[in-house]
Amino acid sequence: MRKINRCTLSLLFFALASWSVSCAFAENVDIRIIQKEYNLRQQNILGEITDRTERVNIERAAALLFLNRRPPQTNLILRAFDHQKASSLQCTIPIRILCAHQNNLCKLDETVLIHLRTEMTQWIRSRSLENSTSIATKHSPESSVILDLSTLMLWAKYVEDATLGYKWPDKKSNQIQQTRFNQEIYQWLDQKSRYGFNDCSSSELLDCIGALLNIHDWCDDPILETKSAAVIDLVLSDIVQESLAGQWGGVRGRVANSNMHQDNYYINYILFGLPVPDNLQPSFDAVSLNLSLSKYRPPGVLVKLMREYDDRGTYESANFLYANNRNKIAEDANGLKKYSYVTPSYILSSFQLRSQTTPWHSRPWDLLVLDENNFGHHLFAFTGNELISGGKQAAQDEYYLWNSTCFQYKNVLFNRYHRCDRVRLNLTDSGEFLDDAYVQWPTRIWIPNTFAPVIQDQSWCFSEVGAIYLAFRPLKGRSYWWRTTELDPRTGSGSSILTFQNLYTSFLLEIESASNFISFDQFMNQVINSPLKIDNDSVTFVSRRGDVFLFPLDEDEILVNGNTIETLADSSNKLFNSPFIQSEYGSGVLDAQWKGYSLHLDLRDSEKPIRVVKPN
Repeated sequence: MRKINRCTLSLLFFALASWSVSCAFAENVDIRIIQKEYNLRQQNILGEITDRTERVNIERAAALLFLNRRPPQTNLILRAFDHQKASSLQCTIPIRILCAHQNNLCKLDETVLIHLRTEMTQWIRSRSLENSTSIATKHSPESSVILDLSTLMLWAKYVEDATLGYKWPDKKSNQIQQTRFNQEIYQWLDQKSRYGFNDCSSSELLDCIGALLNIHDWCDDPILETKSAAVIDLVLSDIVQESLAGQWGGVRGRVANSNMHQDNYYINYILFGLPVPDNLQPSFDAVSLNLSLSKYRPPGVLVKLMREYDDRGTYESANFLYANNRNKIAEDANGLKKYSYVTPSYILSSFQLRSQTTPWHSRPWDLLVLDENNFGHHLFAFTGNELISGGKQAAQDEYYLWNSTCFQYKNVLFNRYHRCDRVRLNLTDSGEFLDDAYVQWPTRIWIPNTFAPVIQDQSWCFSEVGAIYLAFRPLKGRSYWWRTTELDPRTGSGSSILTFQNLYTSFLLEIESASNFISFDQFMNQVINSPLKIDNDSVTFVSRRGDVFLFPLDEDEILVNGNTIETLADSSNKLFNSPFIQSEYGSGVLDAQWKGYSLHLDLRDSEKPIRVVKPN
């Protein structure tokens, strides 16, 4: 009987996946059908986790448990759970299981229950409950803060029913701790709803989604449930407005795989009904599991925006980001400007910097290009020694600040680096951070092999990917060399790194659609013969579209067609500023509209959050 069920589930999954492929990017997609199939997609992924995951992990055990399958195997896996070897989000799964068992939704061996309680008790004891969850003093990524808070909230909920008069390791009552955790979650959600997220890397946002799903599903507080759903909407809004075919084009995190794939195919499948590649090697995580069990549903307007990316056309998005200055709260901290130029076939995103520092785990610019199979490939710049090219990973108690000038105007980008500061999280007696002397690492450009071959002609480098033509070159400090990275074992693909020896090298990039030219040769010839003047003070360049750029090599103003362009002083920057998603920075209000679908969030009153989704 189990064989029949498994085969049936697999057939359902692949039938739905095939349906998704056939209509994934067609015009006038019926979002009502996609939303109606949501529960089926959740069940499909639970089945996939049990049948296709080769690793013996907590996600597989939970999926087996909630599908009521193979109790002996489930108990065996859970009995081997070790919180010291699990991620922060994985540590919430045993508490989910304990809460569900308590409500007679599943049955486990008593030895397993004791083991899970013991493991999570030890995890709780490892937390510094006096101050570790205060977001005003927490010196760690924001995902770690909400992951801790969500796990503590879940544990407080579990022991409330399971252990009468439970006392926490700090001797405080469970009621006191519950109140405190909820207050800090309220504070965290209020801050994010107004100022967004410090870290724009995909891994951080996905961890936040996983933690928020736990809060949303288990909080037993209607206000908190609405607020957590609204902040999930904010995360998805950021991903959606810079996505092409489910590939995210936002400025990337610091550690990357060679092709910079977005490892969220299963999440896109559950949330948006997007297809899962047939040859994808299964790699399910706790976020996929949480979504498969969650009662959260994405607003229809975000589903439409994600799926109908070709209909959105080309647009510019100028957003304001909260800089991760840990000594200040959001209202007083310096902000950063993020600019994205989004087209149906590529996205160029950058931070607008003038002697400013980028947020933790982020980089100045990133280009996403889709190939003929709608598969995403990323080209970006980085400083430091943190990628998989054989360099040493950054220590957990340090992060990097890139001091640079990065300017982007639509499809042209200019970047000049100054230095890379390594900052350790150790504090002095006065509460200041200990800064090492700046590290003199050269600028590097990460180029996937999908862009190869790269043609070099008269200091220009050219490449074509799908319907995209690319031209880039160093502008100052001509000494550079190429490096080859290791192959990615999952995809069998590698990448190249263009490394500049001169610490003050400037970099120029222009990207164009192939449809604007008769041939690739015509594009190359136009770039090579385009006016380009480089002296000791500035660079003058004329793009294919006839725009004249004056890039200073010092701190003078940048000019486009003779006009001053100073993006940091641009009042049009918002928390969200695309044609279909709008939110003023610090307002706590967001509106998204697209083809008759809408989302309205109003979290100005912390005790009366508003989340209106139309149609329901």
